[in-house]
Amino acid sequence: MDLIYRAYPKEKFVAFYELLRPMLLIKDPQLIGEMFVENFHCFQDRVSGKIPKNRINQHLASLSGIKWRQVRTKLVPIFSPVKLKMMCNSVHKCSQILNLRISEHVRINKLIDTKDMMSRFALDVIGSCVFGLEFNAMNDSDSEFRKIGVTMLGNTSENSVRRLIRLLDPTGLLKKLFNFQDMSPKVDTFFFDLLKTTKELRENESTTRNDFIQLMLNIRNKELADDVENVIFDDNIIASNMYVFFFAGFETISVTLSFCLYELALNPEIQERVRNEIKQLRDSLNSIFDYDALNQLTYMDMVLSETLRKYPPVVQMTRTCTETYQIPDSDIVLHPHALINAPIFSIHNDERYYENPKKFDPERFTKENIARRIPNTYMPFGLGPRMCIGLRFAKMEMKCCLVELLYQYKFLPCDKTDIPFKVTSKAVMYTTDKPIWLAVEEV
Repeated sequence: MDLIYRAYPKEKFVAFYELLRPMLLIKDPQLIGEMFVENFHCFQDRVSGKIPKNRINQHLASLSGIKWRQVRTKLVPIFSPVKLKMMCNSVHKCSQILNLRISEHVRINKLIDTKDMMSRFALDVIGSCVFGLEFNAMNDSDSEFRKIGVTMLGNTSENSVRRLIRLLDPTGLLKKLFNFQDMSPKVDTFFFDLLKTTKELRENESTTRNDFIQLMLNIRNKELADDVENVIFDDNIIASNMYVFFFAGFETISVTLSFCLYELALNPEIQERVRNEIKQLRDSLNSIFDYDALNQLTYMDMVLSETLRKYPPVVQMTRTCTETYQIPDSDIVLHPHALINAPIFSIHNDERYYENPKKFDPERFTKENIARRIPNTYMPFGLGPRMCIGLRFAKMEMKCCLVELLYQYKFLPCDKTDIPFKVTSKAVMYTTDKPIWLAVEEV
């Protein structure tokens, strides 16, 4: 994708084939805004690959049309600042467990596989905030939740075959003929069994929970009370969104935190500035960081934003044309089912929009530089009405982690650190399939 983007520097859009699937690469930021935001009604669906609809596919990332809008409208409030404030303490506890695990490594050999540590942390946060469970991924390498994460996102031969079939069968005919499922049946069974067990346990509980699964059950209970004939949040919708919260919150968070610590290790002056910001705020608070305090960490926010610019977890944003649309100032007409693609990684690393894009420079995200930036050239969480619903939660989680770690530890490159690291082409997201080793010292 990046090769095509750079091969046609003056073109606003380029047609290409992704194996057998025709697609239009939208390179111009203004045109991206017109298609993904202003004319969202013409491109409101993601790409489903026309796979047979199974019960675990009824989530925000795959739903379309009116059903998508109904589900998203009801899910948006569960990511409100009020709800996130109630979850902040749970995330903080997971950060403390991570801290203890790293302290053990510091005593033994002063080296950590950052990628492995951050994936364990992300899993524990998902367990606590999504499911209200203790996954214990930090201390249990054989955790069932860790295994299901590998099944979903690992660089396995099964996952490679599934990705290949999606590309080779753009019409969905073979998928329908052979009842091809877009994910392992193990994943389907896992989340529906988990939902069933959780509902049974909570029917006998007197305590009130604030995790995402309870908030979705509350939505369903309200629907039942208002109109039993028109319930949207049935078991399929709830289990499917449990799956997508797990999927989005696992790899995205762990990879971004790993790359952030990697860059801080290579740029000690930036790391020290973040640490000083944490210390100054912590000393003034005389307490743990709550949700409001985390939002005061402006330089840390700049560091995370620069990490997401240089290493966007999702490298491209694809939409399906839902209404006939003529591209402005051209004679090109797109018809329903045509695919468009916004190359997030390529735009984030284009020297026309970011001077010296390979340099890690948080100063790109001062208020003044953000105001000067060309619109639609920064989109790590997507763009328009279908952008990531969990943006605020993700930032809260990453800040909680960095506050806990950088206050106590200094991260440095070591002999085992790959500089630069090699990106894998097998994974769903922008990542490396090798460990990210860093040395750790107490401050």
